[in-house]
Amino acid sequence: MTQPAGPVDKRRRKRGLTIAIRTAIDEMIYDRRSRAEACEKAGITERALYLGLEKAEVAAYWNKAIVVLRAGERAQNFHRLTNIRDQDENRAAAVKAVQLMEALDAEAIARPSTGAKPGVTIRIINVPAVQAAPMRTIELRPTDPDELDDSNRGSISHSRHEPPSEKR
Repeated sequence: MTQPAGPVDKRRRKRGLTIAIRTAIDEMIYDRRSRAEACEKAGITERALYLGLEKAEVAAYWNKAIVVLRAGERAQNFHRLTNIRDQDENRAAAVKAVQLMEALDAEAIARPSTGAKPGVTIRIINVPAVQAAPMRTIELRPTDPDELDDSNRGSISHSRHEPPSEKR
């Protein structure tokens, strides 16, 4: 006989992305606090944050926040490169800044403007065909059985290779 299901235990903590975990993540990413400071402000331990980051929805929130941070910092990075380019003390740094600015521009053009879209995407890529090596032609000519002696009966000699050696 099975026991009937009892009442749901409401004392259990919520799983996943809690307000405390979200606060700690926001403090670390947006307010540039250390892990210890962020956990103290959120009222959790660092272990609780680590355990929370193992959960899929917490990790997804972290990754999304990092993407937002990168996008927000991109303009400031470009302005900093501009300042380095315009200075006169270190010419090598100015040249490198110009190279990086050009590379960032090329990446921005190549990067799709939107993320993944629902549905199926079929990409057709034209790849040049690989040419196969030319085939060798082997010429086999029937021989008259009367011309063969017992030592080479049933063997075939190739014009490009040595004839098979005699069996001992």
